[in-house]
Amino acid sequence: MAEWKYTEEDFAHQLAAAEAAEVGARSDPQAIISARLTSGQIPALEIKFRSGGLVKAPVAALRELKDAPLDLVARVQVNQFGRALDWPELDAHIGVSAILADCFGFDSLGEVARRGGRTRSAAKTQAARENGKKGGRPKKKAV
Repeated sequence: MAEWKYTEEDFAHQLAAAEAAEVGARSDPQAIISARLTSGQIPALEIKFRSGGLVKAPVAALRELKDAPLDLVARVQVNQFGRALDWPELDAHIGVSAILADCFGFDSLGEVARRGGRTRSAAKTQAARENGKKGGRPKKKAV
């Protein structure tokens, strides 16, 4: 097997890219700013986002943590980019989309949008009928 050659220039390039990503994450409104274990009838992770959003996820719903001792779950850390939660002692790393998927049963955030688009209501049905009377959805114009 060939030996990997890593130059100082390669290192400097990757370090600059990583620092730029970290700066971008600090200004990302979807970045996690804090996470903590809350106690109560159902232990849950409380996750706060830079945008002001808050999510509480039951620990039992998270595949990576459901069998973990709560004292170790309480040692949650936000990763440096604010996109995931880490538990070094448990060797567990969970991204925001995985937390939502575990809690709400979606395979991806795209599934959330797809299900929302399928929602039927009286208003949506009426709007579709009105648009149908006008000839339906407007055709896309060629660019």
